Amino acid sequence: MAASKSKVDDFFNDLGLTAPEKHQVAVALRKEIKRLAKAAEERMMYGGVLYYLEESFCGIFSYKTHVTLEFSEGYRFDDRAGVLEGAGKYRRHIKFKQVPDVRDKHAAAYIEQAIKLVNS
Repeated sequence: MAASKSKVDDFFNDLGLTAPEKHQVAVALRKEIKRLAKAAEERMMYGGVLYYLEESFCGIFSYKTHVTLEFSEGYRFDDRAGVLEGAGKYRRHIKFKQVPDVRDKHAAAYIEQAIKLVNS
């Protein structure tokens, strides 16, 4: 698993070198995920970092103008803040452009919902 961890670290390090603002957002999201799911495993997949407990519950991905926090079962979420995007059958995501968005878009509440679904 050391190779996978190295790839995850490379993802964050490369983002820091190429896009400092997106790096800060991604690191803030990573901290929230680790705070809420201390046992979560990080895996580099599909060009981003997926987080697993018993199964994948969310992922961080970087795009040209933003970072997304993606949820495989996002269609099941209570979207009280109205920030979920995506029209697919299951997956939903939240876009973040700056660090305050992590708080303002209530990332922790959505991460908690994803964790509860995995644990149910």
